[in-house]
Amino acid sequence: MADVPLFGVGLLFSFISAWLCIRWLLRYIATHSFVGFAYYRIAFGLVVLATAFTGTVRWAA
Repeated sequence: MADVPLFGVGLLFSFISAWLCIRWLLRYIATHSFVGFAYYRIAFGLVVLATAFTGTVRWAA
């Protein structure tokens, strides 16, 4: 029975932190562009492809 209040506290704090993060992200994307994110994703995709083709990392189960 003592786990229910602890679960409720965890639920409350996770809701508040998620709400604050989403609020911040929506304000951020309203005032900034995605250019840096686009370059990051392109670079990361190239790294994934390079490691897959060279055999550095096996991308199979």
